[in-house]
Amino acid sequence: MARMIKTKFGLVSRTEARCLGELERQLKDGRWQRKKPQRPHKPRITVWKKR
Repeated sequence: MARMIKTKFGLVSRTEARCLGELERQLKDGRWQRKKPQRPHKPRITVWKKR
């Protein structure tokens, strides 16, 4: 088993720690943007009037 190291993410392998650190750096750079949730489409109600 790979050597485990203690990080702020808990006990992880060296490879995982490197990946997590890289991802955290990318998040700080703003490379990952959170998608805005799409508003659900409102159904159109048609009202029929008799003339």
